[in-house]
Amino acid sequence: IMAPKDAQLANVANSIGFLYYMGASPASAIVNMTQNAQVTLPALGAQFGWPKATRVLGAALRDSMRTGGNIDRTLTLPEERQAYNVLRSRGDIDKTQSHSLAALAEGNQLQSHPAWSRVMTGLGWAFHKAEVINREAAGMAAFRLARSRGDSFHDAIQFASDTINGTHFDYSASNRPRLMQGNVGRIVGQFKNYSVGM
Repeated sequence: IMAPKDAQLANVANSIGFLYYMGASPASAIVNMTQNAQVTLPALGAQFGWPKATRVLGAALRDSMRTGGNIDRTLTLPEERQAYNVLRSRGDIDKTQSHSLAALAEGNQLQSHPAWSRVMTGLGWAFHKAEVINREAAGMAAFRLARSRGDSFHDAIQFASDTINGTHFDYSASNRPRLMQGNVGRIVGQFKNYSVGM
């Protein structure tokens, strides 16, 4: 993981696949925005009741969307701001599917072709923003719900992290199944991490 042996051809194939199917398509970003309703809400609703989970997740999603994926601008409680910073520093919010799919989060694509990485970042911007909005809304809603039931600050952060990674998944190279970590596996299973997560 620390010294990836990514073949240039595999990086290019993954980048082209991402661009063709998702990166350049605004529809994929819009569809991605439904993940909180389809996956996160049922998980939170099962533990906290649907009305409360819907209300708290809806408020967090509204704040995140209104700030363009910068929910921290709306956080007034020091405890919530600290929780957000912890989740962000752990990579639960920023390391998104789009960056991993585009081979920007891991591998040597950034080092070998900075101009190409700027193009990929630009074309994947909408999908990346949608994913960040999803993750930070899910994380802050889960944190607030956990604190409301009496969880300690650290337990609530862990619950929020587990909720993010359990409903939006961890797309990093180290979390892929072993068969999907090599060059051939990354190409063949490029869009199968979501299925594995589900």
